[in-house]
Amino acid sequence: MEAIQNEACVVDFAKAMRRLASTVCVVATHDDVQPYGMVATAVTSLSATPASLLVCINKDASSHPVIERVGRFSVTLLRKDQRHISDRFGSRYSQAERFASSQWKMSMRWTLPCLENAQATFFCSLARQFEHGTHTVFVGDVLQTVVNDEVDPLLYADGAYRCLDSVQAHLT
Repeated sequence: MEAIQNEACVVDFAKAMRRLASTVCVVATHDDVQPYGMVATAVTSLSATPASLLVCINKDASSHPVIERVGRFSVTLLRKDQRHISDRFGSRYSQAERFASSQWKMSMRWTLPCLENAQATFFCSLARQFEHGTHTVFVGDVLQTVVNDEVDPLLYADGAYRCLDSVQAHLT
C-alpha cells in the first residue's frame, strides 16, 4: 500500500523531523583500496539479541555501493569536540581527505576505520538490507563495540549541532 502524501504533509514531516535530536555518526567501510565514510544521523539500535543496528543511507552516497559490496561497516558516534570531523565528512572532501587525520585508525581485526576517542564505535557485518524511497536501510549485526567511558555526544537537531546540558542530564 503506497502512502498518499500531499505537499503540506511533506512540509510538516520535515519540520517535525528537525525536532528529532540525533547523535552525529560517521558510517565507514573499506574496500581493498581505500576507506569510505559519510556523516549519518539515521542510526538506531534494532535488537539486543542479536546485537544489531539499523543504518539508513541515501542510495546516491559514495559509501552506499561499497557497503553493499564489502558487506561490513563501522558506525562511530562522535563526541561534542569532534564537530570538525562531522564537518569534514559532510562536505565535498575526497574520501582520502576525510580520513587524513591521524585520529583515524584501521581496525586490524575487522579491516574497518575507527576513530580514536570517539563516544563509541560499532563494527558490523551486513545482515540484510531493503530499499525505501531514496534510501537503503542496512541492518548490521554488531561484531564488536568499543566504548569511551565519558558520555559527551555531538548531537544534531533543528539544522544545528547541539550538546547535552550536563545540569539537565543529571536531574533525572
